[in-house]
Amino acid sequence: MKVINVEQGTEEWQRERLACVTGTRIKSAVGAKYSSVTNEWTLGDKKIQATLLYALVSERQSDVVIDTYCSPKMERGNELEPLSIEAASIKRGVTFESIGMLQCDWHPRFKFSPDAICVEDGVVVGGYETKSKEGGKHIEYTLKNEIPAEHFWQVIGPMIMDDSVQWWDFGHFDDRNYINNLFIKRITRKEVNTLVLQARGILKNFLRDVDMADKQIKRNNEDFI
Repeated sequence: MKVINVEQGTEEWQRERLACVTGTRIKSAVGAKYSSVTNEWTLGDKKIQATLLYALVSERQSDVVIDTYCSPKMERGNELEPLSIEAASIKRGVTFESIGMLQCDWHPRFKFSPDAICVEDGVVVGGYETKSKEGGKHIEYTLKNEIPAEHFWQVIGPMIMDDSVQWWDFGHFDDRNYINNLFIKRITRKEVNTLVLQARGILKNFLRDVDMADKQIKRNNEDFI
């Protein structure tokens, strides 16, 4: 993995993400659907993938306006992120480091912006994804004691990117809760390795399809001219 030193949330960071599969897009890129009945993921939904493919090709070929708007909820999350990272570091007994962005070695348009990473001997072995929503969500996550499906792919995304990553923590931090302000749950590569490898294969094919679609449109336009 390559580290891109860019401050998250800035216009430069937004431009780095353009036309790329990122943490928030991995789920769509692999066509993932979750069943709450079976508690299982199925991958490869072509309709979901197609919608993202069209958007990615459009971003490659368009002058996209960068939206830097930050809602009050997003601002709250940004403000609490350092506190959450500090609390998680103490809870886990590891050193979490903030970082701008990671770029995949096997495809330059697969990028990930983790909230924090854990480095051992110069290698990223783990990391941390944190959220700070309303108090009700904090209690829900705490009682269910599992990584929420809506954030699952952001948590395992780094494992899809690189085999060096062995674990990732999900955390929810609520500074207003005076009983337990941090919910934290770890997922290891061993637990999800089969799904990770399946998703990686699908993602590689998807990114290849995006490249081909982009080239096809450019080639057709050149022939027309």
